[in-house]
Amino acid sequence: MNIQYYSGVLASVIRGVILVFKTYKNRVLADLGIVTSDSNTIAYMKMSKQQSINKSINFAWLGEAGSTIRTSGIYSYFTKLYSLLTTNDAIQTTSTSQPFVGGNIAPNEHYSLKNPNGGNNFMPHSVINFATTDAWSITTIINTNGSDVSNMYYASGVTTKFSNFYYGTAKFRFINSLGTSYLSTNIINGQIIGKNCVVTRVADGLGNLKTYINGVFLENQIVVTSIELTKILDSNSSNIGSISSHIIRAQALTSTQVLTEATFLRNLYPDIPSITIGSQVWATSNCDMVCTPQGNLIANVTDNTIWTSSQTLYDNAYAATAGTVEQKTYAAVKAASMWCHYNNDSTVGSVYGKLYNWFAVKLLQMDIDYYNVANPTSLWGYRVPAQADYTALSTYLGGDIVSGGKMKKEGLVYWNSPNTGADNNSGFSAIGTGRRYTDGTFSNINIYSWFRMSDIGNTTRYVRIADSGLGNGSSDAIQGCALRLIKN
Repeated sequence: MNIQYYSGVLASVIRGVILVFKTYKNRVLADLGIVTSDSNTIAYMKMSKQQSINKSINFAWLGEAGSTIRTSGIYSYFTKLYSLLTTNDAIQTTSTSQPFVGGNIAPNEHYSLKNPNGGNNFMPHSVINFATTDAWSITTIINTNGSDVSNMYYASGVTTKFSNFYYGTAKFRFINSLGTSYLSTNIINGQIIGKNCVVTRVADGLGNLKTYINGVFLENQIVVTSIELTKILDSNSSNIGSISSHIIRAQALTSTQVLTEATFLRNLYPDIPSITIGSQVWATSNCDMVCTPQGNLIANVTDNTIWTSSQTLYDNAYAATAGTVEQKTYAAVKAASMWCHYNNDSTVGSVYGKLYNWFAVKLLQMDIDYYNVANPTSLWGYRVPAQADYTALSTYLGGDIVSGGKMKKEGLVYWNSPNTGADNNSGFSAIGTGRRYTDGTFSNINIYSWFRMSDIGNTTRYVRIADSGLGNGSSDAIQGCALRLIKN
């Protein structure tokens, strides 16, 4: 191959992509929108052109690309998503239905559309129709809570609806206009629950619907139906944690194209956004999972009486279960696991994440362990931290007297004044989550951040507004506290 000619062609491609990007960005800026990363958006456009998958785009948005955001107090909402290479933008004018802006607290996190449990937030766009004989593909980066059937794409009229995951079996679901359900045959919950996951679905127009996870082929289903796509998320999609990218094309991608795109997106959006602190790798936001990698549902409990009964539920289930201590414990934590949003308010939860009792934390860790045993060559990757992990973190940051300040998000947005010593030097980005007490009441939001540990049920580690330290706090197994995962 003529290297000089190839270099010239490549340079021409890059110049063309930059010109297209400038036109795109000018359109966004003229509408008072923002592009969060010029370089990453240009890189995606370049990859898309090189793979010959750019001209078939009907709608494409990345968390790096153009958007308009409305801010109300500490909360931010998407009002418009600017489609790459088309003007089929997604616009939400109804404020109560605008998705929350996720990933905007820790410095290393990208924007995402977030719809917390109990939410009703979605982004409509112009109708995109595909006939039964049309080829098409949809690529989405989704972080699902995995708690129930959740609508990721919506199709109106007499066409189709897509739903994403079931808890327990965590299967993909495709429903036609008559209500016929096409479930994926593979159990994939450990791969997708609680993580950013690139999901690609490809229809060839001949009845074949292929599903890929992170660029790897999952299965083919025989489905012949037309589809009509009108929005991202749906009014019943509250179990989807977040969506960081959504691309619709009138083209059936090849397996090579699927893998290339997924690899690119995985480099931008890791499974769990994290920060390296010393020799440890910590998640940079509080855990939002309501289902374990083994498909066990953690109950959302708003009722104070039920919340306070968790220890009794644990004790009763433990006594009623035959077998080893481990088997009895497993049955007991499944019966007693609970989570909630602070004040049972999903709006607050969109920023601060979820509060868990210790039984939920123990169940999550047990199921991570079980998943890893069953998948020794493909570990889940993260776990619940133990007390020793927080001790090591604090030691690396200079000891308990100062380490809390280095972990706290700076400023007075997520902490009350004076937020002593907070500089977030570590990037841990702790915010004042508060907690739920044994009697079900809530307290200390923006004053304390309490973190659960795997090995001690009556102790938490905490940072607080009044000082820069990291300390141990008393918190029985019933109380609801935040959870931050650590990489294996």
